[in-house]
Amino acid sequence: MEEVKVNDRIKEIPNFSRYLCDIYTARIYRKPTDKRKGAWLKKIKPNSVGYCYTTLKNDSDEFEGISLQWVVMCAATESTKEFFISKNLEVDHRDRNKENNHIHNLFLCNKNANMRNIGERKERSERLSESDIQYIFEQFKVWDGKKTDFYKKMADKFGCVWQTIQYLVLGINYKSVAIKGEVE
Repeated sequence: MEEVKVNDRIKEIPNFSRYLCDIYTARIYRKPTDKRKGAWLKKIKPNSVGYCYTTLKNDSDEFEGISLQWVVMCAATESTKEFFISKNLEVDHRDRNKENNHIHNLFLCNKNANMRNIGERKERSERLSESDIQYIFEQFKVWDGKKTDFYKKMADKFGCVWQTIQYLVLGINYKSVAIKGEVE
């Protein structure tokens, strides 16, 4: 296999000099060393909430978990994630598809703009009624799977984002609604 070289689409990843990133396919290449050949890493699958994460060895020789959207943005701009965070910037997806980490689908924005985009991702629905909230708590009491799966299932049922259900279950939202019984 021919060694992969930096060019207009294959870029170095700042703070991760052992790797290169194809900013158009969002694939990561591990550079060759004395001990092993260079190789493309496996395609990264999304986690339970849809984001693609990987673990890479940084230049401090520590393993670091990082989202693929940050890897691509940092490689394309030749800047570190820490630089953008210090400027209160986040990476968002134009098409709202968290698996599409092609550089032309990503953009930098502040937290407020990103939160507005979350609200636009689904049609706004009515606030949850007391009976809806009661139903959610009853279902949560008997749920036997991952919490994130529960949040997503209820969000689909009630036409809201999964964080609404999470905040409800955690007692952050809808505090004024009286609930019959308690959630453990």
